[in-house]
Amino acid sequence: MSNKSPATDSLNNNTRDNPASKKTPNMPTNVADGGNKGSLFQKMFRRSVVGIVMILWWILVLYIGHDLILAFTIIIQLLGWKEVINVRYDLNKEKNLPYFRTCSWGILFASMSYVYAKPFLYYFKPALPEYVYKTGLRFARPFSYTLYVCVLLAFILSLKRDTLKYQFTQLTWTLMTTLLVIGQSHFVVHNILGGLIWAVLPHSLIICNDIMAYFWGVAFGKKFIPYSLTPLSPNKTWEGFLGAMVSTLVFGFFLAPYITTSDWIVCPKTSFHSIVMGCDWNPVFLPTDYTLPLFLQNSFGFETTINLLPIQIHALFFALFASVIAPFGGFLASGMKRAYGLDDFSDIFPGHGGLFDRLDCHLLMVTFTYIYVTTFISQAPLTVTGVTSMLYTLSTSEQVVILETLCKNLGYVCTFQ
Repeated sequence: MSNKSPATDSLNNNTRDNPASKKTPNMPTNVADGGNKGSLFQKMFRRSVVGIVMILWWILVLYIGHDLILAFTIIIQLLGWKEVINVRYDLNKEKNLPYFRTCSWGILFASMSYVYAKPFLYYFKPALPEYVYKTGLRFARPFSYTLYVCVLLAFILSLKRDTLKYQFTQLTWTLMTTLLVIGQSHFVVHNILGGLIWAVLPHSLIICNDIMAYFWGVAFGKKFIPYSLTPLSPNKTWEGFLGAMVSTLVFGFFLAPYITTSDWIVCPKTSFHSIVMGCDWNPVFLPTDYTLPLFLQNSFGFETTINLLPIQIHALFFALFASVIAPFGGFLASGMKRAYGLDDFSDIFPGHGGLFDRLDCHLLMVTFTYIYVTTFISQAPLTVTGVTSMLYTLSTSEQVVILETLCKNLGYVCTFQ
């Protein structure tokens, strides 16, 4: 007769069914639970030093050029995706599925080819032979779909009766991870090429909010509101959340005019050979007079008008999103780690965890930035490069019709042989 209690059986079953639990049996530690491995000062010091190094690295990256920034972005996406995929990796089962891991990477590359093929063809057009450019533009989507179909067939052929549940669970995990990481982060390419400001400002706000939430939480956590912000992260406090929000709003308002002072940051980069100098600045970067409401003029004696950059007002919306919505990306990551008994996704950054531990909030911010900018600031106007690229997809007879129409509208007499 077994002496095991029902609770013990439940724990054993959970450990047996959870692949991550075999690698990391301990739940994430936190200060509130007494799991800190060093003094609070040592943790703050290590976290601060690594944070400063990361910020300096971020500043350095901004000055190495758009092309290297794009390459750096792709590398980060690949590593972040790999960290999340590894959460459910079970060596004992995977060693009997030699090509199953390849299918996961195939899904990743099929997705990346779908979202990046055309944007990169447009960008590198000046450096590509015309035939290569036209062919690539025409067959970019068919290539992505063909790759997807090949991966799907390979997955189906790799199915084994003894591991069906594991394989389908891993397929679902791979699709979710690809949507979560690549589906959101690919917008960063559009943001960077639209002007480095749309990478610098939003990501700086996320970094500020993360740092200030930590220090506000350490200084005043649970002293005024004795509840955790979320049960997924017991160390996150309302004081840290609210203090960080106020700090980020102030930081964003004053950071915006400071960083919008050069063509390098403000101007878009339209192609591989284009130089980011001397563009016509978007009006949001130019000083504008705003009339204050009457109650502010009458009650506080403020001036009738105030001179601001419109980007400062937009920065407040970015800061609000970075403070209120973006942290939920971190809560999602915290829930994921708790579900699989992980402290961090990896230990690349001491005191900060892995790449995905740093990317969690940024993913939501990247998508918001793209949608906000294209909706309220620069509504993705047509460019000569974009129109020309669309013309290349037409047949010769259709191109002639368009050319005849242009000649007629411009008053020219055009002859074709």
